[in-house]
Amino acid sequence: MTSEATKIILLGRNIKKFREQKGYTQDKLAEVMNSSRDYIAKLETAIRKPSLNYIFRLATALEVTESQLLNFKEDI
Repeated sequence: MTSEATKIILLGRNIKKFREQKGYTQDKLAEVMNSSRDYIAKLETAIRKPSLNYIFRLATALEVTESQLLNFKEDI
């Protein structure tokens, strides 16, 4: 079973992967999310944990499903 810490790391990797696929910089995603680049960077590096509502908003902004963001397989 995947630990909580590992899931947060994998979530951050997914955020970064989908952000880059969309062609967004951290600054652009922060602008779309009405957030800060620092917060996006901390999510991507697993320093911060997003709320469930923020995950929903991220999925919308990145045009992916919540399931894609929360895919915790390490081979993605």
